[in-house]
Amino acid sequence: NASATQIRVTTQPVGAKTGSALSAQPSIEILDRFGNRATTDSSKQITVTATGGSLSGTTTVTVSEGVADFTDLAFVGTPGTDYELIFRGSGLSSELSSSFRVTHADANRMLWIDQPDSAIKTGDRVTPQLKLVDFKGNTATTANPSSISASVTGSNGTLVNTNGSITAGIITFSNLKLVGDPGTTY
Repeated sequence: NASATQIRVTTQPVGAKTGSALSAQPSIEILDRFGNRATTDSSKQITVTATGGSLSGTTTVTVSEGVADFTDLAFVGTPGTDYELIFRGSGLSSELSSSFRVTHADANRMLWIDQPDSAIKTGDRVTPQLKLVDFKGNTATTANPSSISASVTGSNGTLVNTNGSITAGIITFSNLKLVGDPGTTY
């Protein structure tokens, strides 16, 4: 068996929700100059980094009989962006994985897109919009709560047509109307 000179990815990474463990964890093997697995090598350390985003977990693994399995890599990135992993080891040529993408994480809050004016008069119709976002501020396009409604704070105010619609993470109230006492802040 000749000495190892290169790395080959045998299991490509597969993305998941941003911030979560990769759906498929990568595996590599180290090869000699003839392309044969260096099965007698159980000492080389392989380190993985990402071309962007943020990679966490055990990013350095020692090969065993020429193979290294990564088991707990998690990745934070921007949905729709291609990322690759780069594998390196001392004395070995580096190897780039196939590209992968992440999706948004679960929605955990709402952000205003179009907020109602602060000078709404009783009877005015407003069409506010919000978006559901994950912990990184990515629009949660697949979030689909069964219902969404608006309410008013303050005394003696009432909202009419309080049910909103949700499409691709965007919440729209198309005919929201405030009924209340003139001059009262709600």
